[in-house]
Amino acid sequence: MNTLYLSPFTFQSSRFEEWSAGRCISSGTINTKIVCSVTSNTINMKLLGDNQNLRILKEFYFNIDESSILYDGRIQYMKAPLSNTNPIIPIICHIYTNSNKISCVRFAMSFPDRLIEYYP
Repeated sequence: MNTLYLSPFTFQSSRFEEWSAGRCISSGTINTKIVCSVTSNTINMKLLGDNQNLRILKEFYFNIDESSILYDGRIQYMKAPLSNTNPIIPIICHIYTNSNKISCVRFAMSFPDRLIEYYP
């Protein structure tokens, strides 16, 4: 089992990619720290530092009840319902790990569908 699941963490990102309609629409260097804290009902996320004017909230949360470890070992946090129409509020977070170290944090937004991926 992934030891990061439902656990607080801090992830320092130095690179990002933003995707829409299956293509990369922006990428580059970044100095953003993702801070995750956990309460009894929510996974709270904060994006601190330089965020390259990316259209994403700086603080948001996901529901613990909507969280899981997927078949490939990826951690998934969701915000229900998934029909949120605000394009800057993440509705899904995927945390990719390798040997229990974070290799990518991906946030998905809707309307329009967009992904922002943060890498070390």
